[in-house]
Amino acid sequence: MQVTSCFSFFFAFVISFSARAISVDESWIRVRIFENLKLVQIQGAGLEIVNKAELFRGVSVTKRPINFLEIQFQKKWNHGFLLIKNDRASSELKSESVFLKGDGLSVAARSVGDFLQLYKRPNGFDVIVYVRLRDYLRGVVSAEVPVSWPEETLKAQIVAARSYVLFMSERRKALVFDVEASIKDQVYKHTTDTRLEPLLEATKDLVLFDQHKNIFKAYYHSECGGQTSSAKRVFGDTQFDAEVKDPYCQGRVWRLKTSKNEIERYFGTFKQLVNTFNPRGRAYAITVEKPDLTREQWSAQDLRMKIGSTRMKSTWFEARVVGNQVEFVGKGYGHGVGLCQWGSRQMGLMKKSFRDILSFYYPGAVLKKVASERLI
Repeated sequence: MQVTSCFSFFFAFVISFSARAISVDESWIRVRIFENLKLVQIQGAGLEIVNKAELFRGVSVTKRPINFLEIQFQKKWNHGFLLIKNDRASSELKSESVFLKGDGLSVAARSVGDFLQLYKRPNGFDVIVYVRLRDYLRGVVSAEVPVSWPEETLKAQIVAARSYVLFMSERRKALVFDVEASIKDQVYKHTTDTRLEPLLEATKDLVLFDQHKNIFKAYYHSECGGQTSSAKRVFGDTQFDAEVKDPYCQGRVWRLKTSKNEIERYFGTFKQLVNTFNPRGRAYAITVEKPDLTREQWSAQDLRMKIGSTRMKSTWFEARVVGNQVEFVGKGYGHGVGLCQWGSRQMGLMKKSFRDILSFYYPGAVLKKVASERLI
């Protein structure tokens, strides 16, 4: 169970700017880049341990800035603590969180920016970076798709990523992080590449909302293969139940052969996977014939996650059992919900605007320019 964050962020969204309002792209996002570590090395120019209230200011707790820290989780008498070492000394910290700042920090040789938090858990610690939303979007979009893609495609990806992270920030405001830096949320890698700057400026503060004026959770994926999926049926998310026939994405064919025994480890014994392939749609559930000839259904998404999302690339497939082998043949890549990145690329090549792309993949969503009042 998560505890309340040392920093609580709340965004009250308004449609027009006021004297008190700031650009939503200047708000802070908390990104968890590592979870439950036991040991890590952190480097950076002028690295300092700071009080949480001084994280974004210049007041330091350390007497002299340093350039290297090693953080190790240890236990003594069943109580966890962080052992912090540098080239001159070491100290034990038993507080829940440690905040660090520096110029160009790197954690485990991964560049992360200038501000981070180490959050102690019962058997390890998380590393959470604090980054401006605009910088976060730059890192997400450049990690998710090539920056050489059409500009309107990239703009659509920026708006989708902004909407998603703001939705998650509100949902997780009582936790210690807003988003994961992986496919659990959005892939994020810190970058100083400036090629996206004009597109970030052109889409500044644009956010998708649903018809009830709630921020829209803008899912996206790599290839839909010609038909997107319902968020309700894949994730149980009632906000978005649309499926879109997508002529812009054909989807590449993939094949996977695995042992019947592997699948039985996850779902129990079975005789046959009944063919559920639909040329016009995806499998949301798989009908399974048991040894006693009874039938039951499995979630196609659960099966994909058990086998591995990079092995079973989508839930658009047909299955065949031959002896102790199961062969899957499918097309597309990803969960299929929301914006299709390869489809949006084709739309961009066809001179469709980013607004056209967003309205196509998110029917019913409303695009608005917002500002935020930041409360800490």
